[in-house]
Amino acid sequence: MRVEEFTKAGSNVTPVIGCKCTIHYYSDSEPAQIVKISKSGKTAWIRTNVVTVDPNSEGGIGHQDWVIHEDEFCKIHDEWDAKTGKYIKYEKPQLAKNPDGFTFFKITKRKDGSWRTTGSNLYVSLNQWHKYYCWEM
Repeated sequence: MRVEEFTKAGSNVTPVIGCKCTIHYYSDSEPAQIVKISKSGKTAWIRTNVVTVDPNSEGGIGHQDWVIHEDEFCKIHDEWDAKTGKYIKYEKPQLAKNPDGFTFFKITKRKDGSWRTTGSNLYVSLNQWHKYYCWEM
């Protein structure tokens, strides 16, 4: 199923605070939760959740065994640099910063029914919560 079809499946969901969702970065995806909703219900703000490798898995390059921490949110995102073999810590440019130091995405419901981030136009699916990291470079 293509990302567009996957996200439209959750387009009829009414967002509520705490609603789980997934941000789709082309091949990767990140779990997040809604933390604020506009009065109209057509705009929401989401924070990405902390994700760690499942301690019961073998791990290593290529694994997709993740533990999503429901009440823990990312302050800074890490990205794996395959060339150096290290994580790069940086703040994603499309994220806004609020006073408590956390970063969040502003998402809006579009005319086609899909939810997308403002600025970077990434698809967001509501009521679907998962992490996928493409290990291919």
